[in-house]
Amino acid sequence: MTRPKTERNALLLELNKKGYNYRQIFEELQERGYRGLKTVKSVGMQLSRLKAREGIPTSPRLPIGKVTSPKRHVAKETATRQPVPMETEKMAFWLDGDIKEKLKILAVKERRTASDIVRELLRQYLKNK
Repeated sequence: MTRPKTERNALLLELNKKGYNYRQIFEELQERGYRGLKTVKSVGMQLSRLKAREGIPTSPRLPIGKVTSPKRHVAKETATRQPVPMETEKMAFWLDGDIKEKLKILAVKERRTASDIVRELLRQYLKNK
């Protein structure tokens, strides 16, 4: 006899709330006789659908006490993309870490992008050559 999906879905959400990963949830479902989900990946997809339907955020949770990387939180002033004039070309180069940090701090203080500041400095430098 097959088990109702509503029971399985409630169990999926319950196990996920307890912190089980997809593999643990899949194994627990198999032990309890639920055979509808065939792979670990299908558990993840079903959980995503259930969370969306229930209005539960689907972004991954960070473990308690873990600090997020500073790269994830970028000031809006420096993160916004602006249209680039057609006459410009992209160029990449390496900076020392301390210079990069100082440049980012200056950009936020002046409410400009780091690219604008570097462009201005290069113009001034090349103007004197």
